[in-house]
Amino acid sequence: MHYPDEQTRAKIKLLFLGLVLVVALAGSLLTVRQERRREALLQRAFCAGQAAYAVKDWSTACKHLQECLHQNPDNVEALKKFAHARLRMRPSEPVAIYQAGAAYRQVIELDPHDESSYRELARLYRAIHDFDGLAYIARRHIEHYPDDRESPLWLAEALIFQDKPQAAQTLLEPYIDEVEAQADKHEEYAHAYLLMSRIAGRDEARLQALEWISRAIDYAPKSVEALVQRAQFYIDNPKLSEMDQTQTLDRARQDLEAADALGTNNPQLRFSLGKIWMSLDEFDRAEAELQAAARLGPDDLEAHYLDLKDWHISRYFFASELALRRGDPSEAASLADETLDQLDRAGHRMRVLPSIINAYVAAGRIPDARQRLDEYEEAVHRHHGTRLLGATLAQAQNQVAQAEATL
Repeated sequence: MHYPDEQTRAKIKLLFLGLVLVVALAGSLLTVRQERRREALLQRAFCAGQAAYAVKDWSTACKHLQECLHQNPDNVEALKKFAHARLRMRPSEPVAIYQAGAAYRQVIELDPHDESSYRELARLYRAIHDFDGLAYIARRHIEHYPDDRESPLWLAEALIFQDKPQAAQTLLEPYIDEVEAQADKHEEYAHAYLLMSRIAGRDEARLQALEWISRAIDYAPKSVEALVQRAQFYIDNPKLSEMDQTQTLDRARQDLEAADALGTNNPQLRFSLGKIWMSLDEFDRAEAELQAAARLGPDDLEAHYLDLKDWHISRYFFASELALRRGDPSEAASLADETLDQLDRAGHRMRVLPSIINAYVAAGRIPDARQRLDEYEEAVHRHHGTRLLGATLAQAQNQVAQAEATL
């Protein structure tokens, strides 16, 4: 057998190495080209997402930002904009809250000093009553911002709702001492006193609870939240203090008037004010609170409601109760009609149906009440209702049955 000589073998080897280099170079060029193409697509998706975000086209922004995050899940700016936009897409969906929360959590994992994401998460967890999540994010924030005065309040609130009042008190007592030692006053710190009032109220130390609310007002006289809480305390406990019932109710009115004079852009506080006025049979004052809430702009509503359908539900509950208290069941039934037209999702409708059934019965619209009762029964059974839902359903069934029996 004839074998190539050494010179020929060397040429073959060089040729082979050349082919390998050509293939490797071609592969590298292809990889670079693909990488550049991927980066171009990512940049295009991110730019499109930013453009839609800038004009508040939340759905389009989410679509493009999600494309960007599929390829680069560590893009902090895309994560933040996606979370913000996802919470504002309409119609709102339950999954939106969890997707936004996951995005904000990813942000603080990547950048533990992203201040705004902590605050957005705290707002989100408080809104959905996820107090385990609130405690987690509060501790993370305290770890990275030990001098911050707001995150200890998040943690204390979470501990109270986790049924850990002693731990909350241990946190709040030195916090309040530090706050009172400072020359500057900050209205938001008054929340610490209100949390202490809640702890005292749990132990039936009602007068001590009142003292904490009054200390909150002494510290922050312009705190509408504290004034509302003290007015509500007087309504709930008219004979508890050394004052007689007339004096106690006068005190409640004084606090309500002070709160109204200060004003607030918090729709939830407006409804709280209105309900207390309603309990005092001051229906015109209650109506004024409803109108003030209705005049609030979208930014004010979004600051306090993750889902604007919750705003419609809160407004319905308040307005319907006011109509019934004024002896106008037809108005309550009209509000029920309007609200049902605004609510498409079964979960939203389920929350208002017992009240709507009551409004229809009061207005003599018994067939409508029966129709809504059938819907409510189906919803409760479909969601495997709790004992509380079962009791609410039984009450509605009895109410409709009695009304039908009189026809």
